[in-house]
Amino acid sequence: MLKRYALYAALLTSTTVMLTGCDSALSGMSDSDLRDKHWACQSHSSPSPGKALSCGNFAEECARRKKKKGHTVC
Repeated sequence: MLKRYALYAALLTSTTVMLTGCDSALSGMSDSDLRDKHWACQSHSSPSPGKALSCGNFAEECARRKKKKGHTVC
């Protein structure tokens, strides 16, 4: 059981590191598309690890845009 969680943690960490360079993909997404994806994530009560990572990236992009634009996008 511990090995399983360690594997998930390693996968999540490596995926996060790989996706760090993909900020431009989210930066190019329109506010309305980002908002839709962010709200879709909010409806999942127990997302898969990959979906949770994607949702975290959407939330971070929402926060980045809020800081940059001075108002909430998502």
